[in-house]
Amino acid sequence: MNPQINEENDILLLVKLLNRELREDFNRNIEKYDLTVDQGRVLFYVCCQEEQGNVVHQKDIQNRGHLSKSSVSEIVDRMVKKELLIKESEYPFVNIKPTTKGRDIVEHIHNTRYETIEKLFKGVDENQRQRIIDDIKQLLMNMKEDENICGKK
Repeated sequence: MNPQINEENDILLLVKLLNRELREDFNRNIEKYDLTVDQGRVLFYVCCQEEQGNVVHQKDIQNRGHLSKSSVSEIVDRMVKKELLIKESEYPFVNIKPTTKGRDIVEHIHNTRYETIEKLFKGVDENQRQRIIDDIKQLLMNMKEDENICGKK
């Protein structure tokens, strides 16, 4: 039995709208630093990897971001000019490291991320908040199970 779906209870539409709002919020935050979305993703990735003690090569960025070699090279070169990243050649690799300025930007954007989460859960008590989080995790698990059943994974 399928429930009547309308715009008010269409979960797929609601998730899509929420995702768009969150993406626009993120974009507004990184635009303050004159960064594109791809540059922001690269900066976050490089900083995160550094925090975990990993060395990042341009090839890692290509694989992680599903970007071409030339795209990654262009993004990294622009970020080097903005003094957000450092390139170090270590044959046969090019290591990418964040600068202090790059780390500071990531830290600030992380702080605004917490503000976004608080805004998202405004008016929701702690029990409801945890229930929403648990429900979303369950929905994600359900979708992954569906992928496994259909042989997509």
